[in-house]
Amino acid sequence: MVKFVNGKPDKKEYRRFKIKSFQGNNDVLAIKEVIERRYHRLKKEKREFPDLIIVDGGKGQLSYAIKGLKNVEVALPIIALAKKKEEIFVPGKKESIQLNRNSEASKFLQSIRNEAHRFAIAYNRNLRKISKNK
Repeated sequence: MVKFVNGKPDKKEYRRFKIKSFQGNNDVLAIKEVIERRYHRLKKEKREFPDLIIVDGGKGQLSYAIKGLKNVEVALPIIALAKKKEEIFVPGKKESIQLNRNSEASKFLQSIRNEAHRFAIAYNRNLRKISKNK
């Protein structure tokens, strides 16, 4: 999980999550768990919520992220950004929003998603390296 404030990465607020609720790979369940854990904790600690949550993925990932928010009784603006066509999915809308790939808004969203990927891949590599050396 990455956090941006005023358009800039806030690296001290980046978080890694070890998935606890299941074994194996299941993207949507992992997103749901992370959303639940993150926002349950922020709520419990009475910390500030973000202005917007951006989920990496499409309709399925967005749907499970919304379920996670509902499970912890938190209502926040949330969207999903799907990489293939750079589509934005919004709750309650059937069709995606497609920004011009070269627009400033699109480039900004892509940079956030790319930073999240970079951070997650580095963490994943580190986990594999640790388990390989055991």
